[in-house]
This record gives sequence, structure tokens and C-alpha cells, in this order.
Amino acid sequence: MMIWGEKDPWINARSRGEKFKQHYPDLVEHYLDSGHCPHDDTPDEVNQIICDWMQTY
Repeated sequence: MMIWGEKDPWINARSRGEKFKQHYPDLVEHYLDSGHCPHDDTPDEVNQIICDWMQTY
């Protein structure tokens, strides 16, 4: 699973996500309205995504 911040100034999250999917086609991705550190910018959203993911795997 990848959690991407779409406002990350160093990477283009969508473009980078496409490259990851080439090598890991089953990758689960989440794009948030966050910067480089979504866990710092939007911790409640990140924590919920992780908790939901843990319950399904």
C-alpha cells in the first residue's frame, strides 16, 4: 500500500504511482490532499486508511 500526498513539491505522485504499478500491479494506492509527509499533514486520514487496510489483509 502507498499513501501519496498530491501536494508533494518533490515528486509528481500520480506519475510516480504509475511507475510503481508497473512493478506491483496489485498495489493499493491512496492520494491525499497532503504534502510530502501525509502522516504529518493529515494524520487522521492516514491513520484511518492504515486501520482499514489492516482489517482487510
